Amino acid sequence: MKLFVGIDVSSQELEACFMNSDGDKLETLKVKNDLAHPTCETVSSLWRTSII
Repeated sequence: MKLFVGIDVSSQELEACFMNSDGDKLETLKVKNDLAHPTCETVSSLWRTSII
């Protein structure tokens, strides 16, 4: 299964949306941006610990 991830980073929060190849939304994660430099590793870590 292919996994598509959309990431929106702002000064206040980070939001990630995970979808399959059919366009079905699998999960949406939203976290407060209190890091100096949020990265994709932050989202990857959240994904691994929350739904798989």
